[in-house]
Amino acid sequence: MLHHVDGQITWRDRQDLEHHLTQCWFCIDLIARFREIYRLARLIQPFSDSEADPYLRTIGIDPAPPSRWKRLFRAR
Repeated sequence: MLHHVDGQITWRDRQDLEHHLTQCWFCIDLIARFREIYRLARLIQPFSDSEADPYLRTIGIDPAPPSRWKRLFRAR
């Protein structure tokens, strides 16, 4: 089903899946959820370093210090 949502499915497999979806409410629900997750995943932005730091510390990971290049260009 993920290949169908991504558009990476052969025409024959797509026909088979669409035929199956006319009969199976469980799979209709599942593919609707996949489509919603896929849509939301394209809209969200990744955390910035400062936003991610509290979450990393909560799970016991110390954030890596910024590279020299980032420190150099951030200082200006």
